[in-house]
Amino acid sequence: MLPRKVWNSVISYPKNIPSRCGTERLKANPRVPSRCALALVKRDLQAHRDISTLKAQERPQHQKTSLPIPTNTSQARSPTTIMASIRRFFYSQLFVTPPKPTGDLTGKTVIVTGSNVGLGKEAARHFTQLNASTVILAVRSIEKGEAARKDIESTTGRSNVVKVMQLDMSSYKSVLDFAQKASKELERVDIAVLNAGVTRAAWEVFEQDESTITVNVVSTFLLAFALLPKLKDTASKFNTRPTLTIVSSEVHEWATFDERNAPEGKLFERLNEKVVNGKEVSLNNRYQVSKLLEVLFVRAFCERYPESDIPVTVNLVNPGFCHS
Repeated sequence: MLPRKVWNSVISYPKNIPSRCGTERLKANPRVPSRCALALVKRDLQAHRDISTLKAQERPQHQKTSLPIPTNTSQARSPTTIMASIRRFFYSQLFVTPPKPTGDLTGKTVIVTGSNVGLGKEAARHFTQLNASTVILAVRSIEKGEAARKDIESTTGRSNVVKVMQLDMSSYKSVLDFAQKASKELERVDIAVLNAGVTRAAWEVFEQDESTITVNVVSTFLLAFALLPKLKDTASKFNTRPTLTIVSSEVHEWATFDERNAPEGKLFERLNEKVVNGKEVSLNNRYQVSKLLEVLFVRAFCERYPESDIPVTVNLVNPGFCHS
């Protein structure tokens, strides 16, 4: 198991902070609490230096902004804010059609996690259609991955492009093994789409945290950090700017996030409590919380590593509900 209380970072946000990372502007969410302690697995990444080169001493000081912390959930989740979010959600679902991608990915290598079904599989299909030289389906089940590979090849008419590699996001060892294998076996990595995620109906612990948090948050950013050196190496060797994309969700705005009231530095401990104040914790809102934590972390990362400091574009995408 990896220790989760390694990097305790206090993240403070005004309403519209212009966070930038790469070429992306990440819009701040006015409903995000002003402070959120996010613990990640820095020490273990340093122990795997063949994968990760992120070091504490390389990280610039983060300036905190003193803002009032909402004293209860209702301050952050007013009816007006919720209704505005719901209207925006349905408008984007019913009246907005994203343009079909048209770029040319000749010579590029793409990794898509959680790509044997759904959004990940369709993203991999698009990348294959755009002439990517190698598309990696990073999946838990090799058998299901092979089925997805055959389907993508049959619909795109391209063979020997899509490859399947095993990745189990419920296991930190699997995450690091995958990153190490990809870094050694792939000549380059131009795009990494971290799409794999879960929504759980029953309480279950993977590694040392509740399963939704392990898969959607800790393992996602463990993989992001583990792939970052390869992305930076690709930028240097091939004079290009790779992209690292976290697939988040608009529902992060709907998170009640009562766990934010945990003592500073104790967020993960609170998220790992099955019973709070004598009541079992409902998992109905846990997926939304996990997506909010993704947004918070990417924004904090982009503050620390602006466009000029890192040759990789790091961004978030909100796919909405999609037919696949």
